[in-house]
Formats: sequence, C-alpha cells, structure tokens
Amino acid sequence: MAAEPSQDAPLQLHPVQPAQPLATVNRLLAALHVALAAAAIAHRGAHVMLAADLVLLFLWALSQAPMWRPVSRAAFLSRLSRAALPAVDVMVVTADPDKEPAAKVMNTVVSAMALDYPGGRLSVYLSDDAGSPRTLLAARKAYAFARAWVPFCRKYGVRCPCPDSSAPATTSSTSAVTTGKSSTTTG
Repeated sequence: MAAEPSQDAPLQLHPVQPAQPLATVNRLLAALHVALAAAAIAHRGAHVMLAADLVLLFLWALSQAPMWRPVSRAAFLSRLSRAALPAVDVMVVTADPDKEPAAKVMNTVVSAMALDYPGGRLSVYLSDDAGSPRTLLAARKAYAFARAWVPFCRKYGVRCPCPDSSAPATTSSTSAVTTGKSSTTTG
C-alpha cells in the first residue's frame, strides 16, 4: 500500500505508470538490433566504415532510450493552479506566402491565441522571413478577427479554436484574408 503524502510535500500533478509489457518488447527489439549491428561490424572487420558504424550505433542507442521504460501519465487538472503556469511563447514562422497561404498561417496564429491558457502568460509571435505585404495585411485582419474570436472561444468553451474548422462548409471564414492581396500594392 502506498504511503500518504505528508502535509509539507506538494501534491503530485500526475501519476507515472511504467508500461512494463511494452518496455519488455522494446528491450527485446533493442537487444536484437544490437546483436545484428555487432554481427555487421564483426563481418566488416577493420574496415574504414567501422567508425561510422560505431557512431551510428551510438546514435541509435540514444534514440532508443525513451523506449526502454515507456510511461503513461494522467494529469490531475484539479490540482493545477493557473497562477503557477509558466509563461509560454508560441512562434509561427512563415517564409513564402505562395507556398504557405496566408489564410492557413493566420488560422494557426488565431488558434494559438485562442488556447485555454492565462492571457498574461501566453505570447504568440509571427515571423515572416519574406516580409510579404500579403502576410502583413493578413496578420492585421487576423488580429481584428481574433479580438472577437478569442473571447467567444473562452466564453463558450470552444474545444477546437481553429476558425477554419468552425466555419460552415459553404462559406469560408478566411475569405477576407485571402482576398486582401488584390488591395495591396508593392513599391
């Protein structure tokens, strides 16, 4: 039987439960891979590629480490204090408005702004490497839209705050953003 936590110890935010059957399978597969790698290295002997094989074997072993003891977690949301949450910065990076449509990028920005996170602790940044006027106009229109959308999502508890997924199929909620490119002029 587990001991009760003392009054001075902070409450656990989530239990950690190792997935033992999965860990056993992963360990057997890792042993098989190591045996095959050792056989391949022994077959090659003192070949020039031996160093490369050893480096790749080491990198593979590092990538397998999380699978040696997989865990499952369940959060206790009632114990989570919104005031104790860390500040989070979300970076949305875009480079070419032709390859990455401004409407899709702005949907990502507005979705990040509508996350269920304390307002003073969430910052969303948009980085446009191309400096496109189309992206700038779309960002301005998305900001105006988000001023109404984000409070709506918080008030009514919208689970998927992406405006594109909430719009009816017959009308596009991002038509104002995509048609804005004809009104901009480049100098």
